[in-house]
Amino acid sequence: MAAPGNIPNIGSQIDRAIVAYLASVNAGYITDDLAAQILPANSPVEKGQYTIVVHAVRGQNQPERVGNKLFNIQIRIEYSAVTEVSDPNPEGARVLLDQVVGQVAYALLQSDDGQSLNYTARAITTAGRALSNTGTAQSKANNADMANFTLQYLFDQGQTRGEPNEEGASWVEVLNFDATCIPVAVDMT
Repeated sequence: MAAPGNIPNIGSQIDRAIVAYLASVNAGYITDDLAAQILPANSPVEKGQYTIVVHAVRGQNQPERVGNKLFNIQIRIEYSAVTEVSDPNPEGARVLLDQVVGQVAYALLQSDDGQSLNYTARAITTAGRALSNTGTAQSKANNADMANFTLQYLFDQGQTRGEPNEEGASWVEVLNFDATCIPVAVDMT
């Protein structure tokens, strides 16, 4: 008996493609010695002091029964809110957080027509697909499904400010997007 067919987990593909895109444009870069970690939501990597987590939260068929999914995406930018009493610049942490939020927003809000985020959607698709043929042999195998990925449309849905994390030790800013994606390689021009 042949193995059953497989449809890629489009939510995971979205997370990995956006992570690859943000890394490719150096979003989260602070200094040569300090940069935010950029991780997909299901990453087993322990979070550091500065973290950008990409999470395709909820997907629904768009339109019904054709394989396209409209996903709500949260880009969570977390930074330690703990400041030492002796810190000569207690606002420094907030300034760094604001810098990273601005970099990520700038990277995700690129437009070549002034009306849509299609330019960003194409760049995310390109970065995501590249995962299937770059890195180590294991990395290529782990991301082989990315060859069949297209982020068709990206929509800015605003920002959630100052959402505390569960422990209260980090500031969290959330950039919200919707994206229409398919687990198929389609050229979007």
